[in-house]
Amino acid sequence: MKLTKCVVVAALMSACATPQMSTPFDKAEHDKFMEKGTASITGQAFMSGGTVTCADRTVYLMPNTAYVREYIRQLQDKSRDVSAGPPEGLFRTTTCDAQGNFKFIDLPVESFWVLTNVLWAVGLEQKGGLLADTVMTRENQTVNIHLTDVNLIRRPAE
Repeated sequence: MKLTKCVVVAALMSACATPQMSTPFDKAEHDKFMEKGTASITGQAFMSGGTVTCADRTVYLMPNTAYVREYIRQLQDKSRDVSAGPPEGLFRTTTCDAQGNFKFIDLPVESFWVLTNVLWAVGLEQKGGLLADTVMTRENQTVNIHLTDVNLIRRPAE
């Protein structure tokens, strides 16, 4: 499923603008990450001791390349506007179930970034944020990942 850049924006918490990337996007480098393979990733995303999950939120799977690493660094820097999101076709998506579980299948053996939001409100204040971590897939195996408070890379806009 392809998402427009502004839809990615909503998932990653901002409004549309062009990110300033110094690392050039190399489509050929990224194409190998989109190939069909025999690996899979299962996971769960939650915060606040497991009481709040990523239920019904999009989970993004991005290749662990220099371009994406720069994008992740910009996500961590609240002073940077990265709201335009990564280029279309750079990522795969799935959705968390009510318990915060997600799964990606048919992956090549590569290193990936997994990102999702866990958000909730306390009064008028939004809590939680964007969780991210890397995972290395293995041929014919399922790798499990947990995204929790320790994987928080960006809090909601204040």
